[in-house]
Formats: sequence, structure tokens, C-alpha cells
Amino acid sequence: MLEQKRGTIINMGSLGAIKPLDHHGLYNATKAAVHSLSEMLRQEVAHSNVRVSVVAPGAIDTNLINTTKNPDLVTGHKEYVSSIGGALSAKDIAMLLLATYQMPQHICIRELVVGATQQVV
Repeated sequence: MLEQKRGTIINMGSLGAIKPLDHHGLYNATKAAVHSLSEMLRQEVAHSNVRVSVVAPGAIDTNLINTTKNPDLVTGHKEYVSSIGGALSAKDIAMLLLATYQMPQHICIRELVVGATQQVV
């Protein structure tokens, strides 16, 4: 990308990096690191016309919650997702990633924070 003087890197952050989620300290911290590293990389490569973006979604409908062994966490998560009218889908995120990539090369969406309309946190 540096040699070609163009390119796009899109990293997956999280709303948890911006508005920390209760009982998710390690997750919040790792996603905050993704945001910080993305910004530092963006600054380093911007003069070579390389874009670096970070997408920070809120709740996404994935199978990850089903891997936990704590039934209270699963129940709490499902109740929360229901209370916000449902989580974003993988297709929603894919559309955002594509739109970010398809912007003209001179436009860099540095950070895109997105969540379900009813998700207030």
C-alpha cells in the first residue's frame, strides 16, 4: 500500500471501547487498544494516501454469546438485545464496511460508531 500510494485498512473496534460495558473490562480494554493502534497507524500512513478506519459497532447478532457457560449471562444478553429491538446483523456490518471502503480515496472515515437505533449505550 505504501509503494502504491493508496489503500484502505479497516479494523473492527467496538462501542465497548467508547462506552465501556459492565462486566467486560478485558474486552473493553482490548477494543480500546484497537482504536488507539488504528489512530496511530492512520497518522503514520496518511502521507502515503493510505486510509485507516475503525468501525465500532454496538450489539451484533452473533453466536458468540452461546459459547459462554454462564446461563445468567446468556439470559441477560438475550433480554438486553430484545429490549433494544434487536441487534445489528452481520449483513448490516458488511454493508458499512463496503461503504467505508468504497468512499473516494481522498476521504478517510477515521471512526464509524454504529448501533441499533434503540441501543442507548
